[in-house]
Amino acid sequence: MELLDIFVEGRPRTKGSLKPIVNWSTRKVRMEEQVKDSKAWRVAVSNAAVRAITDEIINGLKLKEGYPHHGPVIVSMTFLIPSTGRVDRDVESPIGRQYGDLDKLIRNVLDALTDARVYADDSQVITLACSKKYANVAVGGVMGVAINVRTRAGG
Repeated sequence: MELLDIFVEGRPRTKGSLKPIVNWSTRKVRMEEQVKDSKAWRVAVSNAAVRAITDEIINGLKLKEGYPHHGPVIVSMTFLIPSTGRVDRDVESPIGRQYGDLDKLIRNVLDALTDARVYADDSQVITLACSKKYANVAVGGVMGVAINVRTRAGG
C-alpha cells in the first residue's frame, strides 16, 4: 500500500552534525545544526508530507486513517541537485562535495517524514532506494526530491 508519493521543490540540504553551543553563564548546552538551511529544508519536506497525509477540518488538520504507520516501510527518493555549470560531460550524477553526501541528504528527509508522522520512527525503514541526479535548471529543470513511501507487499 502506498503511504506517500510527493515531490518537494527546493534545494535539497544535508543533515549535518550537531555542534554543542555552551552558554557559560547558565552552564546550559544547546545543539546547533552546522549546515546552513538544513532545518528549513527538513521543515519544507515535513510540511509537504503533512499536507499529503492529513484531512482539513474546521480548526486544523487531522491525520488520515493509518497514520502514523507502525509497520515496516519501503522508501525511495530521487534528489534533483542543481548543476554548478562546470559539469564533466562524462559524469551523469552529482558527485562533488558541493552536492552533499547522499546518506546525509537521506537522513534529513527520513527525519522529516518522522516529524510529519508518516511513520512512527525511521527505524521502520526496511528497504531504501535513493539516488541524486542533476536538475538541469538552465532548461527548466526543478530542484527538489521525489519521495515514495509504501508498505511491504502484504503488510
